[in-house]
Amino acid sequence: MLWWEMMEARGEFKRVNELTQVTDSAKTAADITVAALSDSSITHIEQLESVLFASVGLVDKRSDAQLDPGTDEYYDQSLLSDTLIGKEPGRPTQHKNSAEALRVFLDGHKRAVEQVAGMTPGELDMFLFTGIDLIDYSGTVNHWANVHFYHVPLATAIERLTRMKIAVRLMQHHATEHYQITERTDSL
Repeated sequence: MLWWEMMEARGEFKRVNELTQVTDSAKTAADITVAALSDSSITHIEQLESVLFASVGLVDKRSDAQLDPGTDEYYDQSLLSDTLIGKEPGRPTQHKNSAEALRVFLDGHKRAVEQVAGMTPGELDMFLFTGIDLIDYSGTVNHWANVHFYHVPLATAIERLTRMKIAVRLMQHHATEHYQITERTDSL
């Protein structure tokens, strides 16, 4: 099941990505800046995905039609947690490929997009919350990194990262629409 969710998220990202990549000759500088910020965030997440695949000795073959869902590495939890969280979940590590670094990066991305689009700070939080503390599935307040990536299989982590890429594209679309509406209202 986890493997299929990972593959389904990949297909959903491809659809959302295609919808937001529509070229329009009337793009403003803000639209171009928001798209560049989003592309940078997508690249950042994809680099982390590559690191995770490499950490369990796999090559990302999600676009191959003959991908084997039975590979045990897709269900590995310990190597992934060590890479993203570290040995002590109470104090998640903060290195280049850590979940905490991803959280900080995505939070910065949201704030930059909000600023470019003239949005209220925090307006894009509805697409992807990047605050430090979340309530986990047991109802306990826990660190963002732990809620998303502690002791989850590789397939689940990749699915969650893909959903974060979808959120980045949805934020891009929302910010672009917001900016265009604001520009039209200001010109009246």
